[in-house]
Amino acid sequence: MYPHRIRLRGPWRVEPIRRFAGAGALPAAQTCQFPCRWADIGLAGFRGTVRHRRSFGLPRRLDEWERVWLVIEEFSDDAAVVLNGKQIAHIEHGKNNIAVEITTQLNERNELCIDVSADCDAGLSGEIGLEIRATAWLEDVQGELIDEDRLRVRGRICGASDRPVDAYVIAGRRIVFQTTVHPQDACSSFEWSAELTHEPDREPIVVELVHGSAIWYRKECPLQ
Repeated sequence: MYPHRIRLRGPWRVEPIRRFAGAGALPAAQTCQFPCRWADIGLAGFRGTVRHRRSFGLPRRLDEWERVWLVIEEFSDDAAVVLNGKQIAHIEHGKNNIAVEITTQLNERNELCIDVSADCDAGLSGEIGLEIRATAWLEDVQGELIDEDRLRVRGRICGASDRPVDAYVIAGRRIVFQTTVHPQDACSSFEWSAELTHEPDREPIVVELVHGSAIWYRKECPLQ
């Protein structure tokens, strides 16, 4: 079942590399487990760029329909993301839930650097990890009750599949909607409506993409 998440919690080496202003020696490098704010490791009040560095190996041998993504959540500062010496993303202030496919850029051993620039207490306050996905996946899934017995689900299906896949909406452990889609190298928006035959609860709904007998993507989302 996908996605399969591998958290990169630590240890990370955190090293100030540039001040915005002023002179003098830079603070010494520290190590920390993520999530981690600068104030947690003695860098409260530092204004400049801090490099967050971590090494990791290949997740495992991939099947032909699998891809590896770098996922960064809850990011609040400007940063450059560098993998094995190549910049793969620039994150702007206030942008969350960054996902970058890195399958072809991985080596047996890898070095990830995130250079965060901020003029106040900063750091990485969300999860950072590798995510193994199939070649088709879901994004921006939202569910809402539009009346007492009707559910609306919106989102996007992205990527590609060699054949049509089945999409299911599950509420209260029951399948309330089913359709067939064929992802083909692009993101397409969907809006599905389902009639509920049972009393709705406030547990998250589940949306699944199923390729044959394999769940290619499973997403839980709270009802709004």
